[in-house]
Amino acid sequence: LSPAMIHQNLKPQNILCGPNFQPKITDYVFQKIQDKSTAFVGSLPFTSPEVFLGKGYSVKSDIYSFGELM
Repeated sequence: LSPAMIHQNLKPQNILCGPNFQPKITDYVFQKIQDKSTAFVGSLPFTSPEVFLGKGYSVKSDIYSFGELM
């Protein structure tokens, strides 16, 4: 999508196993089209450093959360 859609709350509890153990991402409560919002949502252990610094969420924040998840 352009602009990108970001989840903002990737964590183990939001990934379910589907048929043949395919991962299914759930809990799109915080999902939104990327903007400059700096309000904190999500789970602390999976939150990127730039979000803690108040720079807001981005696609890179979701990639960081995914990396922590792996």
